[in-house]
Amino acid sequence: MCAGNDTKGYSLTDSVSLYEIGLGGKIETMFQEMLAGPGAVRRTLEKYLK
Repeated sequence: MCAGNDTKGYSLTDSVSLYEIGLGGKIETMFQEMLAGPGAVRRTLEKYLK
């Protein structure tokens, strides 16, 4: 495990459950938005990256 505080004890080679760290639902929502139809990926990325 990495000792740095910014990684919360995980190294780049550790696997982490997205649900365990609170991102699972958000990723699912973003994925569903990206499947909505033509142009959906662009709209989703613009929505979350502005």
